[in-house]
Amino acid sequence: PASPSAGDIVSINDLNGTANTNNITLGRNSSKINGGCIDLIMSRNRQSTTVVYSGATQGWVAVDDANVGGSALVKNYNVRYLVVAGGGGGGTCYGGGGGSGGYRTLACKSFQVTVGTQYTVTVGGGGANAADPPVTGSNGSPSVFSSITSAGGGAGSGQGTPGQNGGSGGGGGRSPSSAYSGAGTGNTPPVSPPQGNPGAPTTPNGTGGGGGGAGAAGGPNTAAGVGSATTILGSSPLVPSYGVAPNPSNTGPGQYFAGGGGGYSAGVGGHGGGGTAPNDAGCTNTGGGGSACAAGGSGIVILRYTTTCGSSASGGNANATCGSDTIRVFTSDGTFTA
Repeated sequence: PASPSAGDIVSINDLNGTANTNNITLGRNSSKINGGCIDLIMSRNRQSTTVVYSGATQGWVAVDDANVGGSALVKNYNVRYLVVAGGGGGGTCYGGGGGSGGYRTLACKSFQVTVGTQYTVTVGGGGANAADPPVTGSNGSPSVFSSITSAGGGAGSGQGTPGQNGGSGGGGGRSPSSAYSGAGTGNTPPVSPPQGNPGAPTTPNGTGGGGGGAGAAGGPNTAAGVGSATTILGSSPLVPSYGVAPNPSNTGPGQYFAGGGGGYSAGVGGHGGGGTAPNDAGCTNTGGGGSACAAGGSGIVILRYTTTCGSSASGGNANATCGSDTIRVFTSDGTFTA
């Protein structure tokens, strides 16, 4: 009810025993439930619960649960995420730059989590640079939060072999005989919105193509794709800082991640952690692609939520508050407990 009175009673029963696959949401309709300002969920088959309206301070309070082995009501709240995978490694012998790790994010807190539930977080490592032979680097590894997976960046190639597909694609490499090759595609496997862009092919008698970045495709003759900016960190005083601050060409706002790696021999890395050729690795915990002859940078996972909703949450290698929000940063594998 929109205007309940103290003593009002609501009882709900999962008659068909399908709450596990068809969760029942108890919408608070502007009143509190068990003292909190969030809707609650019934998610076990054959559950039933009875709530009584107690007044404005505690709102609707559960007084009787059945068939649940505990409380029938589960608290949910929403988080914002940034999931960046490891960048691809660069190729050798006039090689292409590695593509950035896949970049997936939300602009607002809209991904639902359940209080007390543990969510696995995997932070992808950067791909290795190519030895000679082989001439093609290794793809970066995926980063994962719950059901969200960002694909590792595609490796850059060398000696006329094509760049590899990935979150962003690796650049193509030229062979000593001046043969040239195509580049890897980005957003592989495809998600919406796209998690990355293609790398650049070589051109006849050219140098290695640049790796793709989250914000733009790689360019021919060494230029790499720029990364993308996020405001998920806000003005939080995290030390050390994460991501790459805007420069005059990239005005932000926010921090940049997932830039592509520059191709051989003098390719500039994409802003957002991409390596500058030759032999400059992608930046750690940015998902930047490695330049020609260098490894990709590791990825990162960042979560942000309203502090009062996730008052018992835990996990991450670093955390900070920003206004009414808490930010948790994962620079290595871990678990987020909502």
